[in-house]
Formats: sequence, C-alpha cells, structure tokens
Amino acid sequence: MNERPSLTAAEERLTLGVEGMTCGGCAATVQRGLAAVDGVLQAEVDLAGKRAEIRYDPSKTGRQALENAVRQAGYRVGSNGASRGGLVALAPAPAPPAARVEPERAAADFEIRGMTCAGCVRTIERRLLATPGVFAAEVNLAAGSARVTFDPAQVDAPRVAAAVASAGYEARPRRKKAAIDASAREEERGWRRRFWVALVFTIPLLALAMSHGVLHIPYEPFVQLALALPVVIYGGGPIYRRAALGLRHNVWDMNTLIALGTGAAFVYSLVATFAPGAVAGAGAAYAPVYYETAAAILMFILLGRSLEARARGRTSAAIEELAALSPKRARVVRDGVEREIAAEEVLPGDLVLLRPGERIAADGVVVEGRSAVDEATLTGESVPVEKQPGDRVLGGTINASGSLRFRAEKVGAETALAQVIELVQQAQATKAPIARLADRVAAYFTPAVLAVAAATFAAWFLLGPPDERLRLALVNAVAVLIIACPCALGLATPTALITAIGRGAGFGALIRNGAALEQAGRIDTVAFDKTGTLTRGRPEVTDVVPVNAWGRRRPAGRRSGGREAVGAPLGASRRASRRGAFHA
Repeated sequence: MNERPSLTAAEERLTLGVEGMTCGGCAATVQRGLAAVDGVLQAEVDLAGKRAEIRYDPSKTGRQALENAVRQAGYRVGSNGASRGGLVALAPAPAPPAARVEPERAAADFEIRGMTCAGCVRTIERRLLATPGVFAAEVNLAAGSARVTFDPAQVDAPRVAAAVASAGYEARPRRKKAAIDASAREEERGWRRRFWVALVFTIPLLALAMSHGVLHIPYEPFVQLALALPVVIYGGGPIYRRAALGLRHNVWDMNTLIALGTGAAFVYSLVATFAPGAVAGAGAAYAPVYYETAAAILMFILLGRSLEARARGRTSAAIEELAALSPKRARVVRDGVEREIAAEEVLPGDLVLLRPGERIAADGVVVEGRSAVDEATLTGESVPVEKQPGDRVLGGTINASGSLRFRAEKVGAETALAQVIELVQQAQATKAPIARLADRVAAYFTPAVLAVAAATFAAWFLLGPPDERLRLALVNAVAVLIIACPCALGLATPTALITAIGRGAGFGALIRNGAALEQAGRIDTVAFDKTGTLTRGRPEVTDVVPVNAWGRRRPAGRRSGGREAVGAPLGASRRASRRGAFHA
C-alpha cells in the first residue's frame, strides 16, 4: 500500500473489511463501487488484506453509505481491519468478542412520482443508499414505487422522502389502494390530454412544413411558430420542468435527452424566424425552420408516456381480484343485538354470523354451527372443508352450506387474505437480476448518448458545407438525442415482472420475488404432492359398472353423461352410478 496522504479538516478515513473477493477483478469492482459514492475522495482495495481504505467527506457521505456500496457491488462487509480516522490499530491481546447488537430494521413502501426511465431508478436508489441509516432500497419504475429498508433510530419516512426529493423526484408513503388507483388514473388522463392537444396542433403543422411550398401562406414561419407553441409549452411542459430539475440535482435521464433535442430544434427555429441572417448568412430573408420536428417528437413522446401510465395502472389487476374476495358487509352480534356493518368495522372479539353462500369477513374460530367452507381461494384445496366449533375460518373464503357463528380474531390487515395481498405487493416491488442489469446499463446510457450527440454535432459542423454546416450539425445531433430512448429498456422488464407476479397470484400461485420468477424460466419438471389442486374440484361420472346381472345398454330416448347408461329403473341407475368410477 502506498503511504497514506494526510487528512484535511473536512476529510475522514474509514477502513472496511470486504469478504467474498477472489481475484483482482473483484477488488476492482469494489473499488469502482466505492469511488462512485458521492463524497468519496479516494478508495483503495487490498485483495490480500481483504479490506478497503476510503478517504471521504463526512458532510456528503458516511459509513452506512460506504457499506451499502460494497454490498451493491456484490460483496459482504466484514470486520477485518475495520477502523476509522487513521491506521489500523493492533491490539496487544485479543479481547473476548463482545455481543454484536444488530441495528433494528424497518421497511416502508413509498410512491415515487416523476420517474420516466431506468436512469431515474438508478439515481433514486443511489441517493437513498447514500442516506445514513438506509440498508437497502428497491425502486420499481413500472409500479412507481420504492421499498426502503432502514434503521428507524437513524432515519424515518420524512427523511427518506427528503432524500428522494434531493434527487429531483417526489416520494410519499404508500397510501390506500383506492387513493393509488385514483392517482394513477389522474396521471394517465393528464398525459392523454397533453397528447391530444399536441396531436391537434401537430397534424396541420406537419402538413404545412412537409408541403414544400405547395401550401405556401404568408408569414409561414410565424404560422408554424403559433402552431408549435401549444405543443411545446403545454405538451412538453412537464418534460422540460423535469429535465431542469434533474440538471439542478446533477441527474441525467431521458427527459434530458428529449429537452435538449426538442429545445435545440425549437430555439434554432426561433432564431431562423426572427433573425434568418444569423443562420443562413448575412442578408438572407428566409431560413429553414424545424418547428414540426420539435412538435412531432413531443407528440410521440406524449403518446408513449400515456401508454406507459396506462400500463402501470393495469398491472395491479390481480391485486384487485384478490382484494375483491373480501366481503363489503358483515353481520355481527353486539350487546345482544344483531346488526349489519361494513366489513372493515369488524373488531377482534366480535361474534360474526354467517349464512350459506356468504364470504367470511375476518379470520376467527367457530363457536356455533356446522358447515363446509370453500377455501380454494387461499389454499387451493378444491374440496370444501368441514367446520365445527373450535375450527378456524379464514377471511375471503366462502361458507358453502350450513350456518356458522364465529369469533373474529384477526381483522383488516392482519387477516390471511390481507397478508397474501401484502406478499404479492412486496414481490412486485422486488427486482429480477435482469432488471438490475437494465438499470445499470441505463444509468450510463444518457451520458453516453450526450457524448455521441456532441461528437456528431462537432463532426458535421467541422466537415459539412460552409453554408449548411450549422443546420446539418444541429439536425443530426438532434436525431441522435431523440432516437436514443432507453424507456423500453427500463420499463419492459419491471412491467413484465409485475404482470407475471400478479397473473400468478390470480391463479393462486404466489411468487416470492423477481429472482424466483426469473429462475422459474429454467424449470423443466414440476412435482405435485396434492391432486386436489390440479383438478376441476367436482366429481363426474366416467364409468358405470353393472351389478346383479343388469346389462349394459342405452335406454331408448335417454342420454347419459357417462360412457354408457344402464338399462335399469331410475333408482337402480342412481345406485349403480354411486358405485361407479368417478374422477374429480
């Protein structure tokens, strides 16, 4: 190791043990991950010593963020050489190991507003992981959500929201599903309105610009400007605001590419409209304008945003189906009086009355009555389960036959059905390994596109015809910015993940997380130990076995659902059917 540089007043040094490294490539990966943390001044990783030495600015980052960076790189933080503020001190004699107190962990779900691409996801995750006290953060673009695991002694929900806001986005604790759905519908309607406004003004603008003089009208550049202004100001307003906010926080995402491309085309056209000589040469009375380029690009981007919002709004269909299993009303006995109340008003200890065919509103224990309960919605068991006093019943299942009275024990979010819904929501918030790869690629995508666009502009400006070089350089640079759209890269994978997990839940198959779903694609054999979950759930006659010398023939004028009927009186036929072979 090289000699350590001296520390300034605004710097601190931390030595972390790193476990799991096996080669120089591992050390380089950890070093790159640490160096990428905002506030790290220098990071050196020692493969042989299995440790990393970091110099950092404590006003920008801390130990928790550095440990998270090591974990994000795929390695474990160990105790080897852990120290702070200077050289590793060697104890004269090993002290007995003290009991390690693990920090308390809490998890919370947040709604994230303003994300448009995988670059946004990466930015928010990095900002959250740099927050002291945050252990893990998973941001889902398709669901517009984030699940954050943190130490409640160091950070709380408002500080998590503030960290997201510092990256240029909006975060709020997850609300009730009805509020989320209303917000998603409003977002979709907003994008759709902007798209239709853009479409109405862009179609005549394109017709005028692409007519090449056939539809020549006086003051044509000003007419095109008037048609383009509503598209740019109203339609593209949210995109430009998001790009400006991102640049203020050093965030480069898809909004940056769109704003730079369309903004450059629009500003160039403004100059060509009011000062044509500045772009077409001194004394020129006219210069080509590209208002239709900016307007058409924004129109198609708005169409894509409205479709994305619609897709995100429909990904929770399976959760809606599960939530619909809970009944709206329930009958309880309170103070000796039977009354009907809303299902969410049932309290633990209430005596709930249940008639045949009704859904159960809470988890509890039967105190009176006998019945059969269809629990297929939760357990997959096709045959109704007999219930008698002392047996447990689950909310969301159906009372099939008799009447029951049961004592409610778990209500609301504590019921088994609510836990299933919560598990599905948590699974949808997780990421598959391929989604993490897409996020990492997209994080470097926007800067790379900007570099290519700048190189394209410079090449055309230097090598193009003198009279046309500025126009050609601008047009080709804008083309590079616009065609490079990473939205599909960042949206397709999480949308497919959410849809698959939700679809599985609708069929009764609960998928724990995205990684499990990805691994399931390589399964070639599935073994079941329970046939009841794989069949129709009701018996059907398959064969009739004649007894007592009765013959196998079909009675005239009668049909049978089995292979053949038995020529016997009705009562005998029924008895034979009961002795026949059935399949479920």
